[in-house]
Amino acid sequence: MGIFRVVVLFGTAVLLTSCAVTVQPRVGFEAHAVGVSDGRHVNERLGLVGYPGSTVIRQEQDRSSSKTTFESRASLDAVYAHFHGQLGNQGWRRFELDSKPNHVNAEYRRSGEELEFELKREGQSGRYRLELELDD
Repeated sequence: MGIFRVVVLFGTAVLLTSCAVTVQPRVGFEAHAVGVSDGRHVNERLGLVGYPGSTVIRQEQDRSSSKTTFESRASLDAVYAHFHGQLGNQGWRRFELDSKPNHVNAEYRRSGEELEFELKREGQSGRYRLELELDD
């Protein structure tokens, strides 16, 4: 091996070991890991917990509504079943259901309250948007 080749290889190794990568968080939102263990709510008033293993991208809520964007590798059916089960356990009964390949619209009722439920999946990206509107 020639001296030139040794110098080039050594110089390349020194340059690669001195490289540093800086990652800056995206401005405008916080991402939170959601799972069974942390019990993070996608709607505080209803006490709905996010789908296990999903990641919340953005969340907005007030007293009567909430909008949550999250990512999950789960199917739309599995994510919907997760929320439907929680609502059923809290006494909500589904009265209407409109299901299509990438979204589910449903209406629930409980003791004079009405809840509009909308869950959309953005193609096969794994990104979901959950919108809840409570009329009491």
